[in-house]
Amino acid sequence: MPVLDAATKLKIADVIYTRDAGTGNIKAKFDFTNIDAKLLTKEGGKVQSTLLIKPDPEKITYDSSNVATVRLFNKTYEIGKLDTEVD
Repeated sequence: MPVLDAATKLKIADVIYTRDAGTGNIKAKFDFTNIDAKLLTKEGGKVQSTLLIKPDPEKITYDSSNVATVRLFNKTYEIGKLDTEVD
């Protein structure tokens, strides 16, 4: 997936996501091989990637009826905010 400069929309890098099958952790690797030459004159900057995930409700195990955590792929996560009601 391309990573673009917010101001100019020029390509900074490609990001490659991989998931560790053992831990379920997702890692992002940035490849700057095809950076737009116009960006090479800058002194520095911040590069980040955001991965929006939508879990499959069939794979969620609720710890209690008063939901504070969920388990995905044998890891427990705290719920910060629910955008929709969960039945």
